[in-house]
Amino acid sequence: MLFTSHNAQASRMYLLESNCAGFLPTVVTTSRKAYRSILPKLAELISLPEFRGRILGIHLEGPFISDKDGAVGAHNAAYVSQNVKAEALASEDQDERLASSVEALQAFKTHS
Repeated sequence: MLFTSHNAQASRMYLLESNCAGFLPTVVTTSRKAYRSILPKLAELISLPEFRGRILGIHLEGPFISDKDGAVGAHNAAYVSQNVKAEALASEDQDERLASSVEALQAFKTHS
């Protein structure tokens, strides 16, 4: 499913109607391009009043997982990274928008 603000709002409403007060968005191991698209959107969502207190954190399944045979599992091994710092998502490509999103997500972690 394509990640859009509309889909996020629809998901939030569905979860609330299902008596789920909070949720943990998950991003699977994927390309740098996808992270550059998704992380800024998540950073924007966590700042919206209707999502405050509902997003309990962000779960990144990768890319910082073992690249050893058997450990990658269902993840696409082409997207696994051995650079284990989250800032690497931004610093490797020098993408300013992604860097600010990583900072916003880190601030969310600090203040939650």
